[in-house]
Amino acid sequence: MPSRRSLLRSTASGALVAVAGCAERAGEIRERAEAEQGVGTPETTVDDGAVERAGEVGRRLRESVVYLEASAGNRGRRAATGFRFEGGDAGGAYVVTNAHNVAGAGEFTAWTLAGERRDAELVDYVESLRPDVALLRVEGFDAPAPPTGSADALEPGQPLVQVGHPSIMGNWVITVGPFEDRGGFGADALRSHVPGMQGNSGSPLATLDGDVVGLTHGATSGERRGPDDPPRRPTDDDAHTELVGRMVSLHVPVGTVAERISEWA
Repeated sequence: MPSRRSLLRSTASGALVAVAGCAERAGEIRERAEAEQGVGTPETTVDDGAVERAGEVGRRLRESVVYLEASAGNRGRRAATGFRFEGGDAGGAYVVTNAHNVAGAGEFTAWTLAGERRDAELVDYVESLRPDVALLRVEGFDAPAPPTGSADALEPGQPLVQVGHPSIMGNWVITVGPFEDRGGFGADALRSHVPGMQGNSGSPLATLDGDVVGLTHGATSGERRGPDDPPRRPTDDDAHTELVGRMVSLHVPVGTVAERISEWA
């Protein structure tokens, strides 16, 4: 039979655990409420100095980026981004893009920054889209492959830059935003607040040193709900003339891209 002292000790410990649990739950509720109100969210902007450096890096990256067109027969053509990757053979230079950009397509064309049209041939792609990687061979494309870095060295808040073709915004558009974290939307995904939209799929993601660390493949609102959680309530009662949201861009780490390409090359 436990002594009175040991019983008091176990009871006190239980009380501490219960209080700590309540405090932790209260913190979760508070964080969720703040997130819904836009309070306490991660910084999604970068300073003017980083923007200027991003412009310099982006202008250097542009010549290695191509405008891709994939013809899917009766389903028409779709446009995307691709960029020069190390390697190639007598048939042409390697260009990497996303698997979802090429799936179901039979003919491919690459346009360079100089306005030159090049024939492209699909080498291979990941049908499961995990990872969302595809490799093409582009004839007569002699732009240099940008240097690559390690995504493992990225830190939250670090400015990153991408170059791509975000549909209504134009082509070879340079965007910059901070790195957020890794994982959460696919085990190997990089998350950032680098602005993008449809057409940016296949863009290179680079540091301000010009090292490519990722391959852009999508975006999400960042909302994470469990299967039993209700959707968020309306944030206001106004009629909006435009929609501006806080999107999280998703990228495949460049190391994962290189590993997959090594299996095909």
